[in-house]
Amino acid sequence: MDNDSIKKLIKASIIVANDKSERTITPKNLQTAFRILYMDHDHHNQSIFNACRYVTKYTGPDYEKNYFKRLGETRKLVKTIVNQLPPDIPHINYKIGNLTPVYLLGIIDTFNNQLQMEQINYNDLDNESDDESDNSDNESDDSDE
Repeated sequence: MDNDSIKKLIKASIIVANDKSERTITPKNLQTAFRILYMDHDHHNQSIFNACRYVTKYTGPDYEKNYFKRLGETRKLVKTIVNQLPPDIPHINYKIGNLTPVYLLGIIDTFNNQLQMEQINYNDLDNESDDESDNSDNESDDSDE
């Protein structure tokens, strides 16, 4: 997801918040805006699902910082976009909810195919398959004698 798409999403989120007479851009506003803008996109449902998972993981008891390495830069990006919006969008005095950047990060990662929540250590899988093949080689060597 490029910066122009993110800007469009933030603008739409502000419009949704303004329509609901809210002064905070929440993940729910972001989700509504995302559904409106990207309902025809292939990753639509997967993006929403993973964004919700990011928020759950971030607020849960097993929170680990390494899952959210880019959260700081996402927060700065959202603030920068909100501050640079044109005057026709009523964005002054809007707050950004604490979980909004986390939700946005989940959407961005899905679009960029960088899902951090489901990382598989392929080295471990390769080692397990090597161990199994070594065992089968040993068994076949015994039968040859």
